[in-house]
Amino acid sequence: MAKRAGLASNISNLFFVRRRPKLHIPFDWERPKTDAEYHKLLEYEGFISQTHWKSDNVDEFPLLKQDLADLEQHLMPFFWELNQKAKYYQNLFYLYQWVFMFGALVTTALGAFTTYSYTMKDPGNLPEIFGVITAIVSGVTAFFNVISNQSAPQARWARARRLAEELRVTYFRYLTRLKPFDGKDRIQKLRLHILAVRRKENEDKG
Repeated sequence: MAKRAGLASNISNLFFVRRRPKLHIPFDWERPKTDAEYHKLLEYEGFISQTHWKSDNVDEFPLLKQDLADLEQHLMPFFWELNQKAKYYQNLFYLYQWVFMFGALVTTALGAFTTYSYTMKDPGNLPEIFGVITAIVSGVTAFFNVISNQSAPQARWARARRLAEELRVTYFRYLTRLKPFDGKDRIQKLRLHILAVRRKENEDKG
């Protein structure tokens, strides 16, 4: 049993198992239908939700409540946008890796079958059939390789994740009133910083 558990653990840690793509991850983020689901998502991503306090105690933290409202209005929409893009491109990168790996595996296997069919006494049309299938699989794999090189999902995934994490740092700097968010114009500086991150995204695209 221990050996089986160890083997299962090793298999589950393989790239093509641990990083298998999902069938569908949307490019655009959609807000959960209920506030409860949204606050659960906030907590999952490591942000602060008002559900951390009892409803009758929320008003005891007026500054924090206002800061959270400012961040919810100005920062969080852009964070969710970048976070969703990172997930989309990550999944796309994993999909292409799966195509490459299994395409190479199937092509190699078909090549071996084609070679073996030539050694048979009466191969019939098997060499031609295996040859055509090999060419099709190779063509599909090459097609996805071209698409991957042109769309660069790994680079886009890294860019979106980097900017999303920059906004995450800004979120907590704003809450803790660290520089440059320690003055009376902190909300204005928050807006300017978000615009700067937006420009970084557009510059990276260019």
